Amino acid sequence: MSKLLQSQDQIKLEELFGKGNLDSDFDLVKLCLNTSPDTLTLLSSSNDFQLAMSAIIIRSIFIIYDGGTFEFELPSGLKGIQFGDPKESHTVAIFIYDNRKALYEINFGQFTQQEIDFILSTINIIEPKLGK
Repeated sequence: MSKLLQSQDQIKLEELFGKGNLDSDFDLVKLCLNTSPDTLTLLSSSNDFQLAMSAIIIRSIFIIYDGGTFEFELPSGLKGIQFGDPKESHTVAIFIYDNRKALYEINFGQFTQQEIDFILSTINIIEPKLGK
């Protein structure tokens, strides 16, 4: 019975967010950050309303960072999202993602954008070689 419920929950989530967006934390966060209730009308589907409300809840996690959100890609190919602008917020949060999940969360306090960009540009992920 619990597998059936999990299967039904998975189907509902896929209908709401889209299957591809559930395969990647980065894509799901990006979808929620770019979804706004401003685009809803009285003729919008209930799915559109649910997506907008879910996006509001997820975005509320990051309200503490003033100055918006910014998407970036590192030279290593990792993608990220910056929450906050150091000109407007004392703290800036950076989430760095590999192809699927969040790898790192880095919080910067009292850094300039130039300093943050420099630090991010030096990040290089080296995967350990196991066995020979």
